[in-house]
Amino acid sequence: MSVLLVVVGDVPSAGFPSLAPSVPAGSTGGLWMLRFAEEFDGEALDVSRWSNGFGWGPSSGNTFGYCDPDHNEVEDGILAQRIERRAQGGKPFSVGCINSRHHFSQLHGYWEVRLRAAGCAGARAAFWGKPDDESWPPELDVIEIHGDERRVARLSAHWREGKRIVRSRGRWRGPDFSAGWHTFGAEWSPTETIWYVDGVARRHLAAGANHMDDSGPFYMIVNAQVYLADSTCGDAGSHQLVDHVRVWSRP
Repeated sequence: MSVLLVVVGDVPSAGFPSLAPSVPAGSTGGLWMLRFAEEFDGEALDVSRWSNGFGWGPSSGNTFGYCDPDHNEVEDGILAQRIERRAQGGKPFSVGCINSRHHFSQLHGYWEVRLRAAGCAGARAAFWGKPDDESWPPELDVIEIHGDERRVARLSAHWREGKRIVRSRGRWRGPDFSAGWHTFGAEWSPTETIWYVDGVARRHLAAGANHMDDSGPFYMIVNAQVYLADSTCGDAGSHQLVDHVRVWSRP
């Protein structure tokens, strides 16, 4: 993979569709090095970069979807992650999930996804990271969007202070994120995390910064998921679309 060194200044939100791959849609400026760029240009998911499911397996205890590799479909530069009402692995839904564990992980940096969220009630679109060693917390949620609150971007972080688990959940209300493409980013540093929506900073969090890196580098998870047992998801329109995933680091 090539590494690009670029100077990043202020980027207007209106310009994000035409940004070069080496430029984050936002950030505090300065020098960035592109470390990971997935444009989904092939005919199938690149298994040298991604594995099915979460880093620990195909399902989680607090959701209702089972990660099926056939629900990650790549075509015309887009990843479609389908949600289907089909029981597997003790879960009532089959969903699309991918992770970069054992392929790519990084400490700090700028993490970005461009996606169109699923709009059915009970769906959850998510791009997030957690430690490569599978400890939890910490966790960085670059974006979560619930299908029944499609105008709310959830921007959150979780960390541990001694025996206490701290959850800092942020919400920013914007357009219907299932109706069009939007770019979501998080600039994670040793002193704070800044979340961006379409190149505009929407949340700053300094609390917990000294604990977020306690367990080392994070890998990425991109998933469509179901968080309600009575979700309306399952028809032909129940899917999340992903245009790109990119990660930069400071040189």
